[in-house]
Amino acid sequence: MLALHDKLTSWYDAEWNRQASNRFQQALDEDFYDGMQWTQEDAHTQTK
Repeated sequence: MLALHDKLTSWYDAEWNRQASNRFQQALDEDFYDGMQWTQEDAHTQTK
């Protein structure tokens, strides 16, 4: 049973690592869509 747990855990970890860059890119895309593409300094400059 422990061998099965180790196998499933390794699959989970492998998928987590494989998808990490995609999740990061999705978070950036979501922020851009929500209007958070500028730093606070850039946003302040735009409002002047």
